[in-house]
Amino acid sequence: MNPRKQGSPDAQEEPLLYYEGTSRKRGGSNGSGSPTMVSCDEPACTQPEDHRAEAEEQQSPWAFVGQLSALLLMVLALLYMLAYSHSNSTFDYFEEEQQQQQVPDWARARLDSPGWVEQHDRFIAEINEAREDQGLQLLLYGDATFEMLRGSLDGELSDRAEEGPAIFSSHFSSWPSAAVFGMAGDSTKNLMWRLENGEAPVALSSQACVVLSGAADLTYASFKGEEHILPVANGTAKRLQHIADFLLSAAPEAHIVLVGLLPRGDHTLDVEEALHLPSRYSEGTEFVNAALEQYAAGQRQVSYLDCSQPFLAENGTIIRRDAMPDAQHPSAFGLSMLAACLQAGLQNIFPGHER
Repeated sequence: MNPRKQGSPDAQEEPLLYYEGTSRKRGGSNGSGSPTMVSCDEPACTQPEDHRAEAEEQQSPWAFVGQLSALLLMVLALLYMLAYSHSNSTFDYFEEEQQQQQVPDWARARLDSPGWVEQHDRFIAEINEAREDQGLQLLLYGDATFEMLRGSLDGELSDRAEEGPAIFSSHFSSWPSAAVFGMAGDSTKNLMWRLENGEAPVALSSQACVVLSGAADLTYASFKGEEHILPVANGTAKRLQHIADFLLSAAPEAHIVLVGLLPRGDHTLDVEEALHLPSRYSEGTEFVNAALEQYAAGQRQVSYLDCSQPFLAENGTIIRRDAMPDAQHPSAFGLSMLAACLQAGLQNIFPGHER
């Protein structure tokens, strides 16, 4: 028995001992039957058993992973709370943004075309002027065919279109306020840019928007080769559907009329040959028109209107020379037939507007 008292200074300076091995409750054996005693000055040896277990648990890699996971969950919860608070404070802003669709990345301005910007600015001025009064109830958007109803081509007065304003007035005078915004050479990409940049209809006053666009898309595709026309026709149809959606977002109470592309001949041929169908554009034209018709069939406020028949003869194998002498653009007679077709279609939608 150790004569030293446990509370003496010598006892406190004596190193603690522990048994090496765990074969027995109080220690293991060194082979001679007696437990092996090893000197231990390590801090872990001086700690009670429960504190030692806690230290070992803290040093475990799984404990570290658990702590890290808890920290990440706290960060995510904080971020969620911040995002939720921000969304509530800006709800009205995002609701307005959803109503006004962002301009798609395919919309393009024709900044290299002389007079294009000036004509676009004139259209905006007309819309703004009408807004100060009663607004425009009927708006026609398109390319050269619709521009001719203004009496111009490429923004300039043209002899080929001199009867256009009278034709427009005679067929749409039943509307208290109507205007046509067409630009020769505009593709669906250009029209989308114009709408997004000031030519969109006014929400409360606009009742009908008529769109005739897409012929230029096929023309530009043909410059790369005839094999490019049909793939571009697919994109053209999708862009026209997007334009219809955009018009409805701008004027939710309006009705959108998508006019099918008119028949056209091959501009690379002489006129006599160009008047014969099918042409290099026929398949693409049919594709666009079929896609628009199918799209409109599933929409309550969108209609498809086919005005091609008055331009055709001999069972659709010939473009009428008196209606489209260059196989590309309507004559005054052709414009009159187109306007009559548009008016008849609008009368079906708005029976109160009589010719």
